[in-house]
Amino acid sequence: MKGRMAFTMETRTVYIILIVLLTMGERNLAKPCVNSGCRSVKMPLVSDNLKAPLIAELDVSMVNQQLKEYIDDAINVTYIDKFNDVVEEKQESLKSTVSQINKQLIGMLAWKEKVSEQFLEMSRPCKKGWIKFGGHCYYIGPGKKTWDDSIVDCQRKGSYLVKVEDASENLWLQTVMNANNIDILRIGAHDIHHEGTWRWTSDNTAVDYTNWGGGQPDNAGGSEDCAELWKAASYRWNDRPCTSLLRYICER
Repeated sequence: MKGRMAFTMETRTVYIILIVLLTMGERNLAKPCVNSGCRSVKMPLVSDNLKAPLIAELDVSMVNQQLKEYIDDAINVTYIDKFNDVVEEKQESLKSTVSQINKQLIGMLAWKEKVSEQFLEMSRPCKKGWIKFGGHCYYIGPGKKTWDDSIVDCQRKGSYLVKVEDASENLWLQTVMNANNIDILRIGAHDIHHEGTWRWTSDNTAVDYTNWGGGQPDNAGGSEDCAELWKAASYRWNDRPCTSLLRYICER
């Protein structure tokens, strides 16, 4: 139609003809909203000099695209936030795991160093006058001494009064006594500080392994606080006064 504005409706485009006749201010151009999904649209009025129809073209496809982009952005932001949280959590877990591995590695290195030292000690020959057994070196005192003097002599030699830790060591001491014709051999066990509580003088640890003779220890006379190996008791242990003069054996 000539002389008139022609409007065509396409499937993607909606034309809204808004005729504004008011002269100032703002006016709600849409019908009042009656549900939560509706939004009121306000547009500025035209001046008195432009009292003509206003044509607003609303491209539905463009709005849909913008809405899609907005939703995608919102989803991406949420996903990124959650992803960052997961990454931070995994990083903390990884740090904890690495820390534990480092501790274990340090422990293994310390253990390896200790084993290496023990191996070197076991392979190293004993000094002249000392006897080797089980990786330790032993020195038999040439004379008889009291408990206190025996300890002092062992300490001077960088050792301690023998600590008998198991049956094999105890049996070996018996062979030493027999080979050196020793009837009584002082060892490092005592209950000086608390009667009946036997400890090793080398490190003050409790005496776990024992080989007491029958009825021993009996603390005869109330003064027997130091241990010995006694040939008369089939080389088993006996308690005797610490002031007794006996042969002794040092260990290092």
